[in-house]
Amino acid sequence: MEQFGARKSTAIQTCLEEVSKADIFVCIIAFKYGSIEKGTKKSFTQLEYEKAHEEKKDILIYIMKDDALVHANHVDRGESAKLLELFKASLKENHTIDFFNDPERLANRIIKRIIEIKPQLDITKVRPNIIECSLTRFTFGNNRWIVLVGYALGKPIELFTIIEDLEMFPIPNSIDKGFIMKTTDEEGNIRFDLQYIDKYGYKNTIGGINHSFDKQASGYSAIISKLLLKDLTNSELLELIDDMDTFGRTTSNEWKEGVVKALNLR
Repeated sequence: MEQFGARKSTAIQTCLEEVSKADIFVCIIAFKYGSIEKGTKKSFTQLEYEKAHEEKKDILIYIMKDDALVHANHVDRGESAKLLELFKASLKENHTIDFFNDPERLANRIIKRIIEIKPQLDITKVRPNIIECSLTRFTFGNNRWIVLVGYALGKPIELFTIIEDLEMFPIPNSIDKGFIMKTTDEEGNIRFDLQYIDKYGYKNTIGGINHSFDKQASGYSAIISKLLLKDLTNSELLELIDDMDTFGRTTSNEWKEGVVKALNLR
């Protein structure tokens, strides 16, 4: 709603107009009923859902599991809680519900389902803000490197190569998977962070994995990321990487071999 801008219509009219324009209605329910529309005494979310149902839209319902850990401020009490439970009961009666307690994985599940409904959509153009990634390590020159490969729907769509630094990037050697989080600040600058879960179950976030510690490596990684977005076979992608004149060398080298290994191209 923050992106709707000023309009002459009321807030609820604007919301319902946007529902009418949509092909798919995605409803994510946690533990708050939401803002109440004065006339109907129903939440904006419920009115939007009813509009989508009335217009026979494709509807996807995701409800947070009762055992999910959330801040107390994000849980309704009293009358709002009762209205929320009635709304949830109605959704469960009328739809096949998908339950979640991990927001990091929810985005990928939603995108996957949307692509199933609308296969003509290009997954690379609707990248979730959080995607799964793998971590692979290799040695090149005098440094240890880490390759992060981001995946959407099981397909590699972006790649980062960073020099292992225990001060800047204190990532345990046992970590071989995590999440890449994309954020945009108020000035439109994009940054990518790595999040992983340690052996104790705690989430750890490493900021700025797209920071250019080695301009050459960052440039080569950006080129490979663009290649990943093209509809190439593994052999075609491997051939293009092999042909890259990385670090002034015309033949295959340790850096390229590390990237190829991370992408499972041979």
